[in-house]
Amino acid sequence: MYQRKNPLGPPSGATTPDGSPGDIYVRANAERQDRALRAEVSGVGSVLEMGCGVGSLLERIELLGVEVHGVDESIEMLSYANIPTTCSTIERFNIHEMLRPSFVDGIHR
Repeated sequence: MYQRKNPLGPPSGATTPDGSPGDIYVRANAERQDRALRAEVSGVGSVLEMGCGVGSLLERIELLGVEVHGVDESIEMLSYANIPTTCSTIERFNIHEMLRPSFVDGIHR
């Protein structure tokens, strides 16, 4: 697991390029996420999330034993992610340039 660069999450008022508030994603209810994610990722070996923001959902998935990778266009949001990430727009991201072919079992948006 990667060491979080800023354990407090994004500063209050930090936003993504589309104006989404970054601090909301950090404060999401982990217990509720775990229940829902356990059901969704059961039997999945890896997940690639496009538009992962601060990576909070992928962090929870990784704790369930699934290999994860996040892609987001905001370097500021990714600086708080505690998972492997790539800074790119969804339109420009090329999975073949960065991931081995066996990595992705499921893609979630």
